[in-house]
Amino acid sequence: KMLYKAFAKLGANIDVVDEQADLSEYKIVVAPSLFVNNKTAIENIYRFVVGGGTLIMTCRSGVKNESNNCIAESLPTSFRELIGADVIEYSSIGRNELLITDLKGRSYNASKWCDRIKLATATSYANYSEGLYSDETAVSVNQYCNGYAYYIGTVLESGFYAELANKLMKS
Repeated sequence: KMLYKAFAKLGANIDVVDEQADLSEYKIVVAPSLFVNNKTAIENIYRFVVGGGTLIMTCRSGVKNESNNCIAESLPTSFRELIGADVIEYSSIGRNELLITDLKGRSYNASKWCDRIKLATATSYANYSEGLYSDETAVSVNQYCNGYAYYIGTVLESGFYAELANKLMKS
């Protein structure tokens, strides 16, 4: 909802599409909490990023297979190569809040969920500034072929999403 609002506030034309939709017409795709893996959706998302698109994926993605069974792999399972990182641990923090700090030194409140992200080919876009995962990656970005995949491992306040949407719309 907050990512939607961030892009809408900037005047972006927004389509809400089925997870199996053809994404080739888009420049930016937001895949919030893509909890259940679907073969067609996975293929479409990879094809989109390979073709030069920018993906924003959020925590709790890739948890279950099409039969609604948990996948016994580190998250985000089928999307690990795309995001260039593994979620090696995660915690529900409920109504508590933690701070994250982005590369420009701006701080934002994180709540509800925290993924501990181990970078492979991705780079850190924002780190936890306090708490159990202090100094660890909260948001990553990975160049994959011709595109980019952002992974947001927590739920952030609207200001973060506004800054990210503004950056991506300008690029």
